[in-house]
Amino acid sequence: NIVHPTIYVSNDGDNLINNGSENSPLRTIVYALQQAEPGDTIIVKPGIYYEYNIGSYAAGNEGGEENAWITVRSEVPYGAIIDALGTTDSEIIRCYEKDYMIFDGFEVRNSGLNVIHADNNSHDIIFRNILEHDAGPNGDVMKFNQYFKKTVENCCLLYTSDAADELPCLAL
Repeated sequence: NIVHPTIYVSNDGDNLINNGSENSPLRTIVYALQQAEPGDTIIVKPGIYYEYNIGSYAAGNEGGEENAWITVRSEVPYGAIIDALGTTDSEIIRCYEKDYMIFDGFEVRNSGLNVIHADNNSHDIIFRNILEHDAGPNGDVMKFNQYFKKTVENCCLLYTSDAADELPCLAL
């Protein structure tokens, strides 16, 4: 049984036998989000996590609720790195028809397409303290469409893999 309302994730964790407590963390952010319920906080311990399309799996079909957001945060700011290894058509944080979610304190890199993408009527999603870089050759570092009520706080968009797009950090 997964513990709520705080779920821990660690590279040393295990999705099959652990319950998500601090001493028995899960292995992947995606699995933690699949188990999350509205109001939960997922704390990701430092390390590199080779995952993508995080957010698409949040709490079943909806994500959080108006008074019970789902928060996914790095235990140490920028200590948890999410790397998609350039997997074809991958998007690292993808919110598709998801609501009331917060992503906080991550470095996200090496997507095959977009680093962060929120679309299809997703709303009330906050991206906070995110260092984003190395979008796929046809992707964007941050992309929003058919989306409303987004908040971007203290995010740093560095560059895409296309050398023409390399810029100093653009803080939002």
